Amino acid sequence: MKIISKLFLSFLTNIIAILIANRYLSGFEVKENIEVIFYLSGSLALINVFLKPIIKFFLSPFIFITFGILSFFINAGLLYLLDFLNNDIKINSLSDLLIATVIFSSLSLLLSFSAKSVYKKK
Repeated sequence: MKIISKLFLSFLTNIIAILIANRYLSGFEVKENIEVIFYLSGSLALINVFLKPIIKFFLSPFIFITFGILSFFINAGLLYLLDFLNNDIKINSLSDLLIATVIFSSLSLLLSFSAKSVYKKK
């Protein structure tokens, strides 16, 4: 059950982050179609829930040595992987990729903390 709630929270977070990045970053282009946004969000949620922990496990010594900064670049790499695998999203420059990563990471952190506080109240 935990993986389903994590996947659902990641899905919702990604929808919001895609909409924000598409709106405010000129180099982050997504087709403004609800099916495309849901598909991209679901794809990124699957990548984050299943692939990201494996990558972080193997790179954990380097994450420790860099005091967690490498985690940011892992997130950027996974977002670039989504761009590479899908024609519905286009990230034009490295700066747009890094700013989009900040948006995605910040929103994910904010919503995960709020979701944890809601679960603790029950």
